[in-house]
Amino acid sequence: MFSNKPKQRFDDTTKEPFIKRGKIHFKEADIKETFTMVFDDIVALINSQIEKAEDHHLQVTGIILVGGLGGSPYLYSHLQEIFSDDGIDVLQPNGMKPRTAICQGAVCKAFMDGGDENGQNLAHKPITVTSTISRAHYGVMYHTPFEEGKHLKKDRFWDEDQGEYRADNQMEWYLKKGDCISKSEKLSHPFTAFTIRTGMDDS
Repeated sequence: MFSNKPKQRFDDTTKEPFIKRGKIHFKEADIKETFTMVFDDIVALINSQIEKAEDHHLQVTGIILVGGLGGSPYLYSHLQEIFSDDGIDVLQPNGMKPRTAICQGAVCKAFMDGGDENGQNLAHKPITVTSTISRAHYGVMYHTPFEEGKHLKKDRFWDEDQGEYRADNQMEWYLKKGDCISKSEKLSHPFTAFTIRTGMDDS
């Protein structure tokens, strides 16, 4: 049974951790000691990724912190102190999206996998990638009859075969950066081959 009498042998003289208004306050040294081993593992992982990038002749110029721990000011300053001398910027985006990036990735991965290993017992069809976004412009250069006011004068040249001024260095874009490309359709463009005769046939 519970006794309402004060416990004479109960000794609560310790001052740590400090509790105020229902919150526990830890010293900076305690927190630092807790995360030191974790931060060492993070630095080791980053160094290994930098080495892999260098093996492929790629230069790492920035580190983006995402996830719950990625929002830690201490982690941010810790990585800055280590990698700033190597010319690597440490970026710490604000808002909830960077903090929940790991969760969002896990959810997307689950949807794309579509359930169990055999793809059975699905409540919905697995999500598949049906289109991509072009990361660059694709096209060919050509020349066309020169039009005053439309083409640059520096691109104008005299075409002896056509007997007219033409504009060089023109571009025909078949795909522009940011265009949506369907996975089910092929992007193609017809070309015509022709031969320019440079001399007369003697026969």
